[in-house]
Amino acid sequence: MNLSMNTKNIKIVLAFLGGLAASACTTDDTIENRKETSKKFEIELSVALQQPTDSKKSASRVVTSEDTKEGLKTEWKSGDQIKVAYYVDRTMKLVTMTAKEVKAQKALFKGNVETSMDAEAFKKSKLYAVNDSETDKITTEITTDNKLKVNVDFDGQDGSATNISKYNLLFAEGTADKTLEFKHQTSVLKLTFTTDKLNEKPTSIDELKFTYTAKESTINSLFADKATLIATDSKDVTYNGITFFKLSNLASKFANNKTTHYIAIPTNASLTGELAVQIKCNDHKTYRKTGKMTAKTFLGNKVMGKVYALKEENRVPNITDYLYSDGSWGPLVYDHSKVPVAVVFSNHTTESDRKKGFTHGYAIALKDARWPTPWATEIKDYPESPNIFEHPSAFASQTLMQNLEGYAINKALYDNHLKNKDAAIAHAIEYGTENWRYNFNEVCLVPAPQHTSGWFLPTMGQWYMLFTNLAELNPNKIRTKMGTDNKPTSFYWQFSSSEEKEKALKKFEEFFSWNQLYNNGILYQYYNERRIPYTGFYLPTANQIDWYLWAADEAKDGGQYGCAVKITPTTIEFTYIPKTNGSIENNGYAARAIIAF
Repeated sequence: MNLSMNTKNIKIVLAFLGGLAASACTTDDTIENRKETSKKFEIELSVALQQPTDSKKSASRVVTSEDTKEGLKTEWKSGDQIKVAYYVDRTMKLVTMTAKEVKAQKALFKGNVETSMDAEAFKKSKLYAVNDSETDKITTEITTDNKLKVNVDFDGQDGSATNISKYNLLFAEGTADKTLEFKHQTSVLKLTFTTDKLNEKPTSIDELKFTYTAKESTINSLFADKATLIATDSKDVTYNGITFFKLSNLASKFANNKTTHYIAIPTNASLTGELAVQIKCNDHKTYRKTGKMTAKTFLGNKVMGKVYALKEENRVPNITDYLYSDGSWGPLVYDHSKVPVAVVFSNHTTESDRKKGFTHGYAIALKDARWPTPWATEIKDYPESPNIFEHPSAFASQTLMQNLEGYAINKALYDNHLKNKDAAIAHAIEYGTENWRYNFNEVCLVPAPQHTSGWFLPTMGQWYMLFTNLAELNPNKIRTKMGTDNKPTSFYWQFSSSEEKEKALKKFEEFFSWNQLYNNGILYQYYNERRIPYTGFYLPTANQIDWYLWAADEAKDGGQYGCAVKITPTTIEFTYIPKTNGSIENNGYAARAIIAF
C-alpha cells in the first residue's frame, strides 16, 4: 500500500512537472510570436526624380524653389513622405515611408512593416509608389480588387510656387533592389502679369479666374477638379475636366511691375481651344486677356510659361456693374444725365463679337421684352440656329460655353425668318421700342446705347453665364439629365429645397429690384421719377408654377423644339420645349433681352 502510494505520488509529481514544462514551452512560443507581432521591420528604398533631357527646358516641382530659368526646381526635402504599394502573395498592401537622407533629386526613404514576411515580400515584390505627405492634396488607397488608387484634388490653389508641391503627383514603379525614378503626373502653368503699360498701376491681384473652351467636343480640358491614378500591371491616369477654374486666397504683390502665379493642371497630349483669363486687381479694376491654343502639349516634367502684359484696352467691367444709357458702365449710382439700362453678367465675349467691336461684355435688360410669347408660331428647322441637344459636346459646361453666338443667331433668324412675327427673338430685338412700351403700358422707352449690338435674345450659353456670374452658382457643378436615346434632355442645377434656391438667388434678384430696401433705393429712385421701367426678374418660390425663359437656340432636328430655361421651386434647368408653347399659357414663356457692348 505504501509503495503503491509512493509510486502514485511520484507519477503525480512527474505529471505536474511535465505540465509545467509544457506550459513553459507554450509560453515561450507565445512570447516569441508576440515579439514577432509587435516588432516593426524596417524597410528602405532609394529614389530619384525624373529630370528634363534638355537643361534649357523647364523642369517642374516638388519642394519648389522658384528658378527664373527653369520655372521650378524639383527636389526632395527631409520629411517628405511617399506611399508604396507592394504584394504579399496576391494581396496588395500599403506602407508609408519618410525621406531620411536627402541629396537634391535623390533620397533614401525608410519605413516599417508589421512582419518579417511583409519585409521579405517588399524586397521581392513589384512596387508602385506615389508622393503623399500630410500637407498634400493627394489621397491614396488600396481598392477591393487590389489596385493602387490615387486622387489629386486641384481645388484651393493660391498661385504660389511653394503651393504647387501639394498638388504635384509623382509616380514610380519598380523593385526595391533598384533606384525608383519618380515621374511627374501633373503639369504646371506659369503665368506672369506685367503692368508697365497701365496708367495707374495696382499693387496686387485679388482674384484670377480662368475659362477654357475647347474648339470641338472632347473630354479633355486645360483644368480639372480631380485627377485619378490607378496602378496594377499598368498605370492609368484620368481626370475630370472642367471649364472654369479660379485661384483662391491670393497673396500676390507686384514687384517691379510684375507678378507670377503657378497652377497645377492635368497633363495633356494636345489641346485646341481658347483660354480667357480674368484679372481683378486691388484697385477694383478688372482686365481680361484671351488667347488661342492649337495642339498645345502639357507634359508632366515641364513648366509652361505665358506672359500677359496688362493694357488699358484690356480693361473690362466688373460683373454686377450696370450698363448706362450713354454706353458707359460702372457701379449703380444715381445720375441726372443717364440711367441704367442693363446689368453686366459677363465681361467675356465671343471672338466674332469682339471682331465687331463688342469687347467689354454682355448685359441683361432690367425688364422682360415680352411674356407670354412662343419661340415661334411655326414648326421649322432654321439652318442658322444650332440644334444643341442633337449635337452636344462631351460635358454640360462645354456644350453651353460653345453656344454663345446669340447676336449672330438673332440677326440671322430675325432678318431671314422672324421679323414682324410673334416670336421670342423678334420681341427681344424690339425691346424698349414703342411696340414694347405699348404692350407693357410703360411710360418710357429703353433705346440701346450707342456702340452696342442692340438688344437680342440670349443663347443657352449666355443664360448659363448669367446664372453662373450674377447668382454665383458653381459652373462646374451643373448636372446632365440623359434621355432614352442616350442624348441629354437637360442641364441643371439642383437645390435641396425651395428655401435653398431662394437663398442662393436672393442677391441675383436684388440686381433687378426697384424696392427701396435694395440697392440703397437707387433703382427705385430712377423708377419713381419715371426714368426707367418697372424692373424685376421673376423667380418662382415654393408652391408656385414653373417659369420658362426662351433661349435663341433650337434643340433638335425637325424644328419642333426651342431651347428654354425652366425655373422651378428647386431647379434651374436648361432644356427644350415645343416652340409654340407660350401662345396662350401664362407661366412665363418670356423673352428677355441682352446686349453686347
